[in-house]
Amino acid sequence: MGEKIIILLLFFCMVAGIVSGPYLWNFSNGQSDITQKQKKKEAPEESTANTTEKEEQVPIDYSTIRVLISNRTLGKYNHDVVKITSDQDYFVKTEKKTVKKKAKAVTTLKYDKKKKGQTVTFSGTDKLRILSIKRAYGTPAYRGTLEVKYENGCFHVINQLLLEEYLYAVIPSEMPVSYGSEALKVQAICARSFAVKQKKGKKFKSYGADMDDSVASQVYNNTKECEESIRASVDTAGKVLTYDGEIVSAYFFSTSWGHTADSHDVWLQKGKSPVYLTGKIQNDTDQNMDLSSDDEIKKFLNSDAETFDSSFPWYRWSVTIPVSRLSAASVGSIRDIRVTKRGKSGVAKELRITGSGGVRVIQGEYNIRAYLSPKGISIKRKDGSNGSADILPSGCFYIEEKGKRLIFHGGGYGHGVGMSQNGVKKQAENGKRYSEILQFYYTGTKIKDISECE
Repeated sequence: MGEKIIILLLFFCMVAGIVSGPYLWNFSNGQSDITQKQKKKEAPEESTANTTEKEEQVPIDYSTIRVLISNRTLGKYNHDVVKITSDQDYFVKTEKKTVKKKAKAVTTLKYDKKKKGQTVTFSGTDKLRILSIKRAYGTPAYRGTLEVKYENGCFHVINQLLLEEYLYAVIPSEMPVSYGSEALKVQAICARSFAVKQKKGKKFKSYGADMDDSVASQVYNNTKECEESIRASVDTAGKVLTYDGEIVSAYFFSTSWGHTADSHDVWLQKGKSPVYLTGKIQNDTDQNMDLSSDDEIKKFLNSDAETFDSSFPWYRWSVTIPVSRLSAASVGSIRDIRVTKRGKSGVAKELRITGSGGVRVIQGEYNIRAYLSPKGISIKRKDGSNGSADILPSGCFYIEEKGKRLIFHGGGYGHGVGMSQNGVKKQAENGKRYSEILQFYYTGTKIKDISECE
C-alpha cells in the first residue's frame, strides 16, 4: 500500500512538472524578455545619444552656405510666384526629370497644392536671375543653385552657394565699397565669422537654411557684387574672428555715439557680456566711462568729444515727436516718459510711461526704439541734413519735454554692439590695417583660418 502511494505521488509530480514546467519556464523567460526589451529600448537611446554626440563632433562643412531668399520685402519669405532665368543654358530638376532650358528662357512656377513638399532645383554655369523679385540694384542674380520648395500655399526659395562667393554680395550690401580695401577686409572677416556662427545655429533650420538675406542675419545681394567686394573676400579667404579658439558672432552696426554698448545691455541677457562685445570709448584713449545716468549721457552727447565716428552725420541727431503719436494703450493719457535704466554706455534698457490710467514699462533697446518710432518725421542730423528711420536711430538718447511734444536728443545709428562701420572707415583712413581695426573692436580676439577652428 505504501509503495502504491509513493508511485502515485511520483506520477502526480511528473504530470505537474509537465503541465507547470513550461509555464514556469515561460514566466522566467518572460521576466528575462522584459529585461532584455528594457535593455534593447535603452540601448538605442544610448546609441542614439552616442551617435548624436559623434554627429555633433563631425566638422561642419563651412565651404557652402544656404540662404533663405526674401520675396520683394526683405525678411518676408513667402513667394506667390517664382520666375527664374539665366543668360546661359540652365537646368531645371524636379522629382521626375531634369530639363535643359535655353539661355534667357524663363521658367515660371505657379503654386499647385498637389505638389506641396516637392522641390524644384535650378542650376547652371552662369548666375540664375529671379525675375519675380526686386532688390536695390534691380533684378537680382545668384551664384550657385536655387531650390524652390512648394510649401503651404506658397514657395520658399533657398540659394546654396560657396561661402566665399556668398560674401561677394554681402560685403557691398553691408558697407559702401567706397570705404576702401582695408575697411572692406574688416567687413569681409566680420561677415564670414557671422555666417559661420549662423551655420552652427538653428534659427532658419526649419526652412532648410543657415540664414536669410535680410538684417535678421546680414543683408545679402541687395547691392550687386563688384570687383572690390570680390577682392576683399579673396584677400581674406577663410579668415574668421575667434576668442579662445571659438568663432565669434562679430556683430556690427552703422555709427556709434562715441561709445559702443555691452551686448548684454542691448539684448538683456544675464551675466556679463563677452570681453569682445563689451562697450568702450571710440578713440585710442582707452578711457573708462560710466554714462548710465541721465546727467552723464546729456553731458557726453552735448560734448565735442573726438571719436572715430564724430565726423559722420548720424553721430548726433534730434527728433521731435508729439506725445499724441505714442501708444497710450493700458496707461490712459500719457503724463510722463523717462528712461529708468541705462547701461554704462548710456544705452537705454528700460523706459517708463506713466499715464492717467496706469504705468507701462518697456524693456530692451529694440523695443524702446520701436515704441518711440519717428516714422514719417524728419530727424535732424549733426551736419544739418535731414534723415529718416522707422525706429529711433539708436538706444542712446535723452528726452526733453516741450509742452505736448518730446524732443529726443541722441547719437549713433544701430544697436551699438561690436563694430561701427563708419568707425572702421575712419580708422582705415588713419592708416590702420584690418587686423588692428578688428582687435580694437573685438578685444582679445584672434584672426584664424576656419580649418583651425574645426
